[in-house]
Amino acid sequence: MFYFRWALKNLRRGYNRSIEMVLFVALASSLLFLLFGFRQGAEIQMEATVRAYCGDFDISVEEAEHPEKISLEDVAVFLQEEYGEMLEAIVPELKFRKVFVSHDSINEFGWMYGVSPAYFEINKDHISWKSGRLFREGTAEAVVESTFAKRLKLNTGDMVLARYTTDEGVINTIWLRISGIFIGNGNLHGLTLFTTLDNARFLSLAEEKECGLLRVYLKNPKDDGFRSIIVNSLEEKYAGRLRVKDWKDADNQLSFVNLFHLIWLMMLLMLTVIGLVALVVVYFAIYNSFYMFYSSRNKEIATLMTFGIKAFPLFLRSFYESLLLMGGGVGLGFWGAVLVSRILRQVTITEDLATMVLVTGGPYLRISFSWTEVGVLFAFLIATGIYASLRSLHSYWRMEVREVAGHR
Repeated sequence: MFYFRWALKNLRRGYNRSIEMVLFVALASSLLFLLFGFRQGAEIQMEATVRAYCGDFDISVEEAEHPEKISLEDVAVFLQEEYGEMLEAIVPELKFRKVFVSHDSINEFGWMYGVSPAYFEINKDHISWKSGRLFREGTAEAVVESTFAKRLKLNTGDMVLARYTTDEGVINTIWLRISGIFIGNGNLHGLTLFTTLDNARFLSLAEEKECGLLRVYLKNPKDDGFRSIIVNSLEEKYAGRLRVKDWKDADNQLSFVNLFHLIWLMMLLMLTVIGLVALVVVYFAIYNSFYMFYSSRNKEIATLMTFGIKAFPLFLRSFYESLLLMGGGVGLGFWGAVLVSRILRQVTITEDLATMVLVTGGPYLRISFSWTEVGVLFAFLIATGIYASLRSLHSYWRMEVREVAGHR
C-alpha cells in the first residue's frame, strides 16, 4: 500500500503530465474500441441482413413428377396452424430473372421479385427509404433499390415497362409505377423490381396463387431445436417432396453469405494490423513520456540512490503509476467509445455512400462490443503501458548507475 500511495502522490505532483497521458491513452484506446466494435457490429448486421433477405430457411417443391401437386400456399397454412407460435412470418415469393426493364429509352435486364408487404416489414431494419413508400396490394406498383434506380434514372412516380419471355417463348409485358426507392444492399436487392405477387404472376403467366418459394422466419432464429421440429414435420407430412434449405447452406442460392464472410475476414485482418500499429505507437509514447519524467526527477532519484535505495522499490512505484494512468485512460476510452457508438447508431448511410452498405451490412452504422474482445484489448493496452513504463525506468536506471559509477 505504501508504494501505491507513493505512486499516487507522484502523479498528483505531475498533475499536468498525468492528465495529458490519461487523455492520450483514452483517445488511442477509444479509437481501438470503436474499430473493433464496428467490426463486431458489421458482422452481426451482415448476418442479420442476409437472414432477413433469405428467411431462416426456405421451402420449395421438388421438381420430380408426382400425381398429386403440392401447393406451397397449403404448406404455409399447415405451418401457420401447427407452429404459428414459433413463427415470426411466412413470406411467399415468386422470383424470376431475365426481365427486360425499360424507362425513358434506358434498358436493363434484371429480376422481378413478387412478395407480400410482410417481406419489407421483416427487412425494415436493413433498408432505409430514400423516397416514396412501399407498393400496395391490388395496384400496379413496384419499388426498387437506389443503385438500380440510378442505372435506369428512375424517380418516384415514374412508369417502367417490364417484359418477360416464358420458357415456352410467350412474351408478356406489364407497366408498373415506381412507388418508392430504398437504400439497401446492392448485391442483395440490386437489379430487382419488387412488386406484388399478383403482378409477378401476371407477367410470368403463372397460375393463380402460385408461388415459387416460401421464406420462413422464426421468432427465435438461434434455437436450432424449433428449426429441426418444423423441418422433420415437413419431411414426415410431404414425404420428401419439399426442398428445405437453411440460409447458411453453402449450396443455397446466396453466395453473399460467403462474400460477407470474406469481407469480415478482411476487416479482421485490417483491424488486427491497425491494432498492432496502435499498440506500438502507445508503447513508444508511454516509454518516452516516462523516460522524460524520470529524467526531470534525476536529482530525486540520485538522492535515493545515494541513500542506498534498490531498483525494486522504484520499479514497484513505476508499476503502480502506469497501472493508474493506463487503467484510468483505457477505462475513460472505453466509455468514450460507448458514447460515440450511441451517436453513430443514429447515422443513416446516404445514397452517395451506398457502397458502404457492402461493408456495414446495412444502411445504418452498428457498433457492437464483444465483452471478450473488450477484455482482451483492455488487458493488452494496460500490459503494454506497464511494460513500456518499466522498460523506460530500466533504461534510465542503467544510465544513472553508469553515471554514478563514472563519478566514483
